[in-house]
Amino acid sequence: MLLNKKCVYLGATLFSAMILTSLSNQTVKADTTTDGNTNVSVEKAVPPTTSTTTTTQAPTNNTDVSKLVTTTQSSTVDTQTEKTPTTATSKPVTTTTQSTTTNVQKTTAPTDNSVAKPEVTQTAKPVVKVAPTVVKKTPATNVVANKPESADTVIDIKDPTLSSMVKWSLGLNDKDKVTVGEFQKFNNSEFFLNETVYLSGINPNVTDETDTPIENLDGLQVLKYLPKNTQVFFQVKLASDPKADLDLSPLYGIPIYNFTLDGNYSNAKAKEIDLNQLVKLDISKATNVELTGDTAVSANSGITQAQLEKIAPWLVKYANNGKTYNDIVLNNGSISNFSALKGINRTKSVTVFVNHNNVASTIPVYATASKAGLIFTALPFKGIDGEDLASTYHYTTTVKTPADDNLIHVKGDVYKIADPDTSAKKLTYGIIGDYISSNDDSMLQKSYGNSTLEYFGMYSQPLIWKTSTKPVIEPTTPAQSTETGDSTGSSNVLDTAGNESSETTTTPVAPTYVDKSGVVRTFNGYTKLTDIEGNTLAVELGPNTGWTYDRVVEINGQQYYEVGTNEYLLADSGITYTPIQTRTVLAASSAVPLFNSKGIKLSTTLPARSNWLTDSSATINGIKMYRVASDEWVAADAVNVSGSKVVSTTFPKVFTAKVKTPVYSATGKLLDYQLATGTSWKVDRKVVINGIAYYRIATDEFVRA
Repeated sequence: MLLNKKCVYLGATLFSAMILTSLSNQTVKADTTTDGNTNVSVEKAVPPTTSTTTTTQAPTNNTDVSKLVTTTQSSTVDTQTEKTPTTATSKPVTTTTQSTTTNVQKTTAPTDNSVAKPEVTQTAKPVVKVAPTVVKKTPATNVVANKPESADTVIDIKDPTLSSMVKWSLGLNDKDKVTVGEFQKFNNSEFFLNETVYLSGINPNVTDETDTPIENLDGLQVLKYLPKNTQVFFQVKLASDPKADLDLSPLYGIPIYNFTLDGNYSNAKAKEIDLNQLVKLDISKATNVELTGDTAVSANSGITQAQLEKIAPWLVKYANNGKTYNDIVLNNGSISNFSALKGINRTKSVTVFVNHNNVASTIPVYATASKAGLIFTALPFKGIDGEDLASTYHYTTTVKTPADDNLIHVKGDVYKIADPDTSAKKLTYGIIGDYISSNDDSMLQKSYGNSTLEYFGMYSQPLIWKTSTKPVIEPTTPAQSTETGDSTGSSNVLDTAGNESSETTTTPVAPTYVDKSGVVRTFNGYTKLTDIEGNTLAVELGPNTGWTYDRVVEINGQQYYEVGTNEYLLADSGITYTPIQTRTVLAASSAVPLFNSKGIKLSTTLPARSNWLTDSSATINGIKMYRVASDEWVAADAVNVSGSKVVSTTFPKVFTAKVKTPVYSATGKLLDYQLATGTSWKVDRKVVINGIAYYRIATDEFVRA
């Protein structure tokens, strides 16, 4: 028979082989050739037999209709159809023809009388009925798909790496065949299809970015045969070469609980993943969605600003699916404004992770080489609420020797590079990232209720150097004092405009130094710096920003922190604090008041029965407090603190669940799901939570060591 390629769901090769071999307990749906008005699907069931059917249809009008006679037991079907155009109406029980003569030769065993005979209405010339049939009406826009139901049906997964992954997930050997039955009898609650974890058994140093590119996903349609409510965990890196097939439709209709797709989303020089496919995926019950660009293509081949705005409704809907913890991960992209995600529910814990973001602008920066350094205004950078975050940068590579915290914040979005590389053709600035630096400002962490934006990345702009010219200085007559006598005391002097002014001179006191290092955070406002003589500089530190210092200096009787070369912050302009390097959660059992960094009580509170991440602690007005937002602190004795302390650098790279294994949160709380028996999980650290050792297997998921 003529097999309509659109009817093949798992591949033409698979079903051609299946139809021509012995069928067991199957109902094969007939080919359907449709136009805008006709949609006919035919099924027939007869007892075991071997039959040969020849049908000759006389010419009439427009549309081809081919009927397939099928057995439901183990029998061989040899069907030959000689087709000529006919016309069929869209009603399933009525066939209307004009001048039609049909000759049927058939040999069958006695048919089962329980099969209902359809009602046939004849017009013009009579139509000969072709044995009892069951006629079903199919939607006008769909083609009936052949559905393999035999447990012995072999699934052809074309990509070799993907095929090996599937076999590993099923507990099969690499030489074993993958059949429908293996999925139907799968008895774990989770199906773990994670390429990095699979490949780590071969190469322990493999990462998502170094995974073997998967050329196509064809064959994964078979996941629909998994038992209902099986949780599918999916992570692969898609190829981007000219032969790559980036069709995601094999995943349509599959409930995915953890979705990570690495590949090229935005570099036109290689094959790109079509974002229109993403919104057709079922992530309604997911807890993690990650879209990471392929650095083998380019550093920013991930999601762009325009693409984020396109898929934001899909991401927001997922984020608000009611799960306790949800993650959105957008790595290696070029996003400058996250306000498209403003609809994220703030009462649930949703974390938006953005790592290695790279925004390359074509807007040039013109600079003049001078001792004053390079001063520039950063490009706009907006948070989830559309707020300005361009005042949070601390790092630049536009120097001969890059170092952490080498970018000076002047005010607003204005920055200064003290000693720029005058041969540089590109200006770079941004947030360095915690994979390089352990300083607390290495990541931007912005809270939105219970949700968080965690970000690091860089901006770049073309840098054009201009020739320096000396400023013209008009000569002036030095002002002279009209008084004589001791140099210490009051005097009247003339300023450069000739006006008389009163001046008191004092003998300066030499500064005293104490070698003491620490971290100081400014209050909620821009803070000016002074030089060693106490003169106010043009440089300002941004509000609620942390700065390391190496010495405490007393200048003219006041205490300062040395935060840069000849740059000092008045001690009363900020608070010293202790950064918390490990994930620490504060639990508020009842409504808890908040304070600012000066110890002033705020009108807002932490809601009852809420959990909050903290990144630092400080003593404010003699009380130990934890920071939960930019300038919001909570007393330590008002919350329960559940910290996870790193206790060992030696731990297994992969954890394999020998039995169903409970999963815990960072606070030690038992979660409502388990690791399935036989599944393997990548481990990135060993920690102690409330005195018990755990392995971390996901952002907020731990198993006992």
